[in-house]
Amino acid sequence: MALMINNRGTEYEGEKRVWDCLKAYLPDDIVVYNNLEVNGREFDFCVISKEIGILIIEVKGWNLPQIERVENADTIYLLGQNEPVGSPKKQANVYRYNLLNMIKDTYNISPLVISMVCYPFLSEKDYLKKRLDIVSEKKFTIFQEDLVSSISLGSKINAAYNSMKTIPHTYLDKALVWSIRSLFEPLGLYKDDNKEMSQDTKSIPYSVLQVFKSELDEALLEKLYELYFYGSKIYLFVSVKSELLKVRRQLNKKLAEKMLSPQKGNIIANVNKICTNFENDNIVSYRCFNFEVYLIENLSEEIQDLTIYEGEYNDSEKDLIDILSVYTSFNNNQFYIEHADSEKNTLVKAGAGTGKTYSMVSRIAYLCNNKNKPVISLADSIAMVTFTNEAANNMKRRLKQLFINYFNLTKNPKYIKFIEEVEQMQVSTIHKFAKKIIQTAGFELGLGKSFSVTSSDFSREKIYEKYLDAYVKRKKDETPDFINSLSIPIYVLKKLLVRFSKQLYNKSIDIKSIPTSALGGSIEVMPFLNEMISEVVIAAENEYSQELKEHNIINLSEYMILLNNVINENYKTLDDFKYKYLFVDEFQDTDDVQISSFLGLQDIVGFKLFVVGDLKQSIYRFRGATIGAFDKLNYSYDTWEEYSLNTNYRTDRRLLEKYDDIFAQIGRQGYLPFVSKTDNSKNNDSLNSDLEFDFSESELIRVIDCDEDTVDLYNKLFDEIEHQRDLMEKLGREKKLNREEATVAILVRENWQIESIIKEAKKRGVRVETQVGGDLFQLSPAIDFYKLVLALNNPLEPIYLFNLICSNNIGITVDIQGLYKKTKEQQIIYLIDILDQYYLATLQMSWRDIILSLQNNPVLMVLKRIFDKCKPWLNYSDNVDEQRFYKVNYELVLEKIIKSHSVDYLTLNYICNSLKINITTEQEEMAREIIDSRDEVKCTVLCTTIHKSKGLEYGCVMLPYTYHRIDDYKKADLDVIYYEGKLGYSVKINKKKYNNNNYNRNFEISQRIQEEARVLYVALTRAIHNFVWFRNVSEEAGLNWSKLLEGKT
Repeated sequence: MALMINNRGTEYEGEKRVWDCLKAYLPDDIVVYNNLEVNGREFDFCVISKEIGILIIEVKGWNLPQIERVENADTIYLLGQNEPVGSPKKQANVYRYNLLNMIKDTYNISPLVISMVCYPFLSEKDYLKKRLDIVSEKKFTIFQEDLVSSISLGSKINAAYNSMKTIPHTYLDKALVWSIRSLFEPLGLYKDDNKEMSQDTKSIPYSVLQVFKSELDEALLEKLYELYFYGSKIYLFVSVKSELLKVRRQLNKKLAEKMLSPQKGNIIANVNKICTNFENDNIVSYRCFNFEVYLIENLSEEIQDLTIYEGEYNDSEKDLIDILSVYTSFNNNQFYIEHADSEKNTLVKAGAGTGKTYSMVSRIAYLCNNKNKPVISLADSIAMVTFTNEAANNMKRRLKQLFINYFNLTKNPKYIKFIEEVEQMQVSTIHKFAKKIIQTAGFELGLGKSFSVTSSDFSREKIYEKYLDAYVKRKKDETPDFINSLSIPIYVLKKLLVRFSKQLYNKSIDIKSIPTSALGGSIEVMPFLNEMISEVVIAAENEYSQELKEHNIINLSEYMILLNNVINENYKTLDDFKYKYLFVDEFQDTDDVQISSFLGLQDIVGFKLFVVGDLKQSIYRFRGATIGAFDKLNYSYDTWEEYSLNTNYRTDRRLLEKYDDIFAQIGRQGYLPFVSKTDNSKNNDSLNSDLEFDFSESELIRVIDCDEDTVDLYNKLFDEIEHQRDLMEKLGREKKLNREEATVAILVRENWQIESIIKEAKKRGVRVETQVGGDLFQLSPAIDFYKLVLALNNPLEPIYLFNLICSNNIGITVDIQGLYKKTKEQQIIYLIDILDQYYLATLQMSWRDIILSLQNNPVLMVLKRIFDKCKPWLNYSDNVDEQRFYKVNYELVLEKIIKSHSVDYLTLNYICNSLKINITTEQEEMAREIIDSRDEVKCTVLCTTIHKSKGLEYGCVMLPYTYHRIDDYKKADLDVIYYEGKLGYSVKINKKKYNNNNYNRNFEISQRIQEEARVLYVALTRAIHNFVWFRNVSEEAGLNWSKLLEGKT
């Protein structure tokens, strides 16, 4: 008797008949579901048969007189129905594909899933008479006579399975049945049926490091394979190459026997072919997921047979592990980080390209799988703060794939739970992390939990304007000639004051809390500036803050300040946080307030910190990040463990050696926190690599001399682009290049430099891209979409209608001067007339019709129809690939919005607010890349800023503007700092800089030079193959990147 999970239906006679027969005639180990929904479609029956497969049955309770005629497979006419019905077999196939896709998306496996049609009231003779044989094949059709006994029903179903079993599929063992059932049933309801699958993981070590100095011990090797398939990570060292090749062959065979295959670091299911044709036998190591084999030939007595479980080693064993890393590519530091003491905090100083993401993922694997205190719930135990949304999304993808790999290997159901929990984990940017904590303390803050967020400065500027007008009026009453004493116009002064406060907020400093005693002395050209800070800036900020609070709103810029307040006040709601571990990525980019918040929260909650960063890549000083970030942790050896990662997995080793000389010289000058291995053999920052590409020594670093004028620079730059294209194409003929390797990146410091290069490229007919990974919400698709929804949300506002018409959504040029001469009512009539003409031609709808349709239809449906019919990508570009880029990223923006909110409750207003926050705060989200459709394009040329390139990599990096001064005190027109209770500022007025007495000019210049050296470090370490820089032949005054690259001061 089959296990029927759902109750017998009462509505359809045919389904009731089939339910009874399945229950009565199928064996006990068969699981049957009926009328369950998969991806919005409800199947009739789903039959899961262990060791065989899954069967979807579509039931049609037709009788013979009811069927008038079968016209074709998709057209069946039934008595009493005006319209024909479609194919039940195709209907069953849709359910089959939906279920298969759901299983594949969740577990990355593909069991055998087949579909059948069942006619409980039709015989095979009736089926042939009405020509239903053109709808479904006989072998995939269950007839009335098949439902009379277990033999007849079992024979029909088995025959269908046997006809499809040659399709490659994942073997449906008991563990896989368990996991598929978990998709439809709450966890825990059927654990008793799977006791043997819940092997005692406490007896399984997280990892085994095994050294065979002499011959392989076959029995021990088999034990290692067994542990591997139970979930242990294996590090194996052998002394003979034939043994390494043997292990590689055996491991792949064992994986294939379980229908598994190692692919790009993952374990892929649904493979039944043994890999025997390996590309290269001339190897000294072999790696797949959780199994690493290294060759250690001709070694002295230093190396002995060794077995280390769970990363637990003594001092002498640690010495041996270090020796292994010297003689092989085994990364001992990654090993130590992964197995670090879970009762201590961990600090990882990770150089560029050294695998910091891998170190975090593998560390989480250890925390979940170690024998002593494994994590039971990911969502409750581990949180992670990343620098960008894309980094958070990437981390979730990596973690999900990690646990899919574990499940494919072990079939242990605990990994199903981990896979599902990844989406519930708090893996986010610092702002989203702060929001969650602030929400828990919403009532204490007087906000409640349903507060909204704004990033708009419109109302703030209005309040500033009010206080500034009042201040100026008072001063004019005191001194009638006051206006003439101002050094700048009033409107410029207002913007200056707003930017003054924003610079502090960017560094998580609340200007409202700064006492007047901290302001120092005013600057001579504006002696009243301090008075303005008190009477205008601080007063306006206080009113603005109160106004937001009354409307239950928080400004995004104050998230960190509020977070710090909540933690300092130790609200009881913080007791709800039970995290055991908090991971912080890119720690060098955190400011003092954020660091204080992490440490304060740690004191309250008690979690252990896992901090990853690289001071050499600290390039966000304008956001408050400082070179002393690690020192703020106050770490000691009894509570912290510190590690370094210097093995680079990105760049040619010869290029890294040349870089080492450059960075060492800059470090000796005190500009870069870099110590070379030539200066300190043990504790150094030198990057090491085993990679070597087919580039001649002379091509690794090229220096191009050019004149100061831009014409010569452009000529040399575009000649070099062609030269690098040729090199890329040559390399591409020898090996397949990925997109990163085939990219020439022109990296610059300022946005105007991008505009200048792009303008010149268009003149020369050279295609240079400007989009980079984290730019999604700054790209045309997002901006155009925002202009569309703003206009739809404000259908009678001229400014929004004008922006819509001029955008790629419509692409019509409007006479702006003529528009200004009209009244607002005339502007509305004029602009709506343009919209009516356009939309009547493309959508057969007027502007009013579109607005009304939003009231009666789902918002996304209307927006999608506008997009599909109006084709804004055609206005964006004539280039096919650029049009594709526009379309896929327009759709990606929609996906991001849908993900952040329930589709059923999406409103136009919500979409507006969501886009506003993402665009105005320059949220970093990865754009969706495309592959160039033209076969002749072998290389991509990209121009972007160094800040936006951080975390990315390119085949070639070119640095054109190396001769601009980096010690120029006059460059920034406003610089505001707050240090040790003192407010310092420097202001440029009429091309001259002035600073108050709290502003240490020499110190700020030295800090700027050091940051520019770190920016240079980031630029150089993006390169995979080679680096090109342009040197001005004329001697430049002051310090610049050219002099740093040449070792001059």
